[in-house]
Amino acid sequence: MPNLRTLAVSDSLYMAQFYGQICQIDPCLWDTAAEIFKAMVKSPLAYTVVSLDERGQIDGFCIATTDRQRLLSELFSRMPLMVVKCIFAYPKQAKELLRLFASPIKAKHSTAAEIIYITHRDRDTQTAMLQACLQYLRTQGIDTVYAHTYDKLTAEAIEAAGFESVQNTGSACRNGLIMQVHNFQALAKCYKIAVEGDKNFVPGPFTLADRLRCAFRWELMVVLPIYTLVLIPFASALAYLAHTRIDRYLGLPDIVASPYNYLVFIALLLIGGLMLVHSYSYLILEGEGGPVPPWSSKTRRLVTNGPYTYVRHPSVIAKLIGVIGLAFAFNSWAFLLIVIPLLLCWSIGWNGLRQDADLVEVFGDEYLEYKNRVPMLIPKFIRK
Repeated sequence: MPNLRTLAVSDSLYMAQFYGQICQIDPCLWDTAAEIFKAMVKSPLAYTVVSLDERGQIDGFCIATTDRQRLLSELFSRMPLMVVKCIFAYPKQAKELLRLFASPIKAKHSTAAEIIYITHRDRDTQTAMLQACLQYLRTQGIDTVYAHTYDKLTAEAIEAAGFESVQNTGSACRNGLIMQVHNFQALAKCYKIAVEGDKNFVPGPFTLADRLRCAFRWELMVVLPIYTLVLIPFASALAYLAHTRIDRYLGLPDIVASPYNYLVFIALLLIGGLMLVHSYSYLILEGEGGPVPPWSSKTRRLVTNGPYTYVRHPSVIAKLIGVIGLAFAFNSWAFLLIVIPLLLCWSIGWNGLRQDADLVEVFGDEYLEYKNRVPMLIPKFIRK
């Protein structure tokens, strides 16, 4: 009977050394790899089973994930400075190391998972590790699992675990690091298995630190250029024009005397920013997706808790608070009373017509029931 157990934080360095040797990764990156494996232990998106030899040393492992891209984003959020430093210091090696997690699963199933790496010299041990990963994935609500390999021994182990070979056209899954490190040009042989997952699975619970770390995740990092290069300059230009063309023409006074208006602006900007990260964190963690498709994946689960308990689009309220802050920064009554209501009407139309229609298409009756129960922007307790 193979000696198996899940990866622990204390195993990180030994795991990194073993992984570095079999993948021929530069030893200078082993410490970084150890930190990555340490973060994987803490991530709900990854599950690693290791096998131990007679001396209690790691001699094989199997890594499963429900989402490669989100796993990479989760790892980056836990140690952004180390990853950036590693990329600049050893760009080629770091690229190879991180590619394991960067390649997405190419599957239509929203509850699909993947065995992204498995290695051991014994077929029966590989099969046992696969079965342990499958048992875990069932508890995560997964109903389809993919695995791939490039050698006969692992192929036999995967088949012994009940997987069936599928057409390797790239539509099911693509191999990441295996192909890149070992310089194979074709896709690895792909296998698929259906499992009976726990349909009542709900991600979490998540801590405040988990939600704050979402600010450093890829799903939110892609939002920054949109806000900093497009939305904020556009809104600032409107505020400036409203102040110089309308406020001065009508002789309207300042909203708040300078420099106190800037203090109000900073306070509202911080409040709106924190609310935005908080609401988006529910899409990332509970929804297992991102706020801005197609630059981030669509949510796999309908989010109805947290701020989404009270309104369907809490991020709109967060952005509204930030835009109101601009009215104070430019001391513009016209922007506050004319431009902001027009922008809000446009946002309501966009969210009410476009986004709601997309969500109905994805979640069907589940979203329709949620839509009938929860208002778009004004919580029911305020209406009362």
